[in-house]
Amino acid sequence: MARAQETRSNRLVLKWSFAGLLFFPPSLHLLGFGTSYALGLTLFSATVLLFQAIFFRFALSRVATVVIFATTIALPLHLLIVSIAHPSLDILWGRALLSLLVINLIIAVTDRLSRNAQYISALAFDRIIRQLTYFLVILGFFSFITSDIARNIFGLPSAIPPFSEPSHFTLALAPFAIYAFATKNRLITLLGLAFIPFMIIEVQSLVFVVLLVIVISIMIPLRLLPVIIMGSIVIYSESFIYIENILMRYDLEYYLNRLSFAYSDNLSVLVYQQGIDLIKYPFLGDHLLGFGFQQLGTSNLGLETTNRIRDILGGSDLNTRDGSFVIAKLFSEFGIFAVLIIVFLGIAIIVSFSRIQKHYSSNYQLSPQILFGYCCIYAYVIELMFRGIGYFSIGGVLFLYSIFLIGKEERAQQSGAFQPLNNRA
Repeated sequence: MARAQETRSNRLVLKWSFAGLLFFPPSLHLLGFGTSYALGLTLFSATVLLFQAIFFRFALSRVATVVIFATTIALPLHLLIVSIAHPSLDILWGRALLSLLVINLIIAVTDRLSRNAQYISALAFDRIIRQLTYFLVILGFFSFITSDIARNIFGLPSAIPPFSEPSHFTLALAPFAIYAFATKNRLITLLGLAFIPFMIIEVQSLVFVVLLVIVISIMIPLRLLPVIIMGSIVIYSESFIYIENILMRYDLEYYLNRLSFAYSDNLSVLVYQQGIDLIKYPFLGDHLLGFGFQQLGTSNLGLETTNRIRDILGGSDLNTRDGSFVIAKLFSEFGIFAVLIIVFLGIAIIVSFSRIQKHYSSNYQLSPQILFGYCCIYAYVIELMFRGIGYFSIGGVLFLYSIFLIGKEERAQQSGAFQPLNNRA
């Protein structure tokens, strides 16, 4: 009886934690509480940790404790070194230390949620992810109604409430969509046949097109993937004029403006160009150490793209602090040290992609918990390389959760205490 109660508690906490993560931070952001998800993720993490303390014997894993200790020492130390090396920089210590507190809260909550996932059955976990996937897809479908309500009644500029932008919705959907197709869910496949054209034509989100490419990639044999990628690049470069005509004919100039860097006044193009400039900046000047944790946007780098973005936004720094995409933010804030972080992220993403593809194309079956973990890691490539919203994002939280979960499972397997998640009650 006690074991059944514990399993039920883990299931409820995990289900509502995932739901809270998906919808609470975006809702606060949409309502104007902050310019990022930081406040929402702080309140979310504190609430989940409180429930963890109420329902379970609360204790962090050794790995999570070490990671929190390391970030608490390394990030301020790096910032101190940067401030000494470049005394002219305006270091915002308060911003950095508050962000460090939020990151440590997120580390603690993802460690605990990964523990919850280990103590529920594979069937129950799969049901949770499927339910959330259905809800996200339905939310997308009804956005043509809810967006009008948000805009006309509440005055909120949202295409898919509670997400302020279609790209934010897509980033939240990404791991769930990859999981649904990796498990060959027939209902999701049927919904996708209608949902994909709806998102591309009606909502219009280039990030969704990137997600679509990522989903398709898991269905392509690994040996053919390089050939298809190179072929696609050649076809795109050789037939751009025809693609341009098609997009204009069907009133899809949105994609045309973002697929060509010639449209230099488009905000999305400028933000991406800014990200590329930020990657190069530390290596072209005397800022090899970067500008320090959460210091991007606090100093004027003199980048032409940044100045043009400020002009378009009327002097706002909103698009100068998130770094355009996560790799750009890492390089600008950590300089040469970012290489180590990016190598770790790259290895994790490549391994995840290979495991998902192996699960999809062979009899090599992963448990739902581990498969979803790999999907979260693989989905993070979108934020890493294409469209980021800073360190505090739904995808970033799910990435950390997945790293902890997969790490726990591998350590259990090596210690001999391993029991496949598929077989757990």
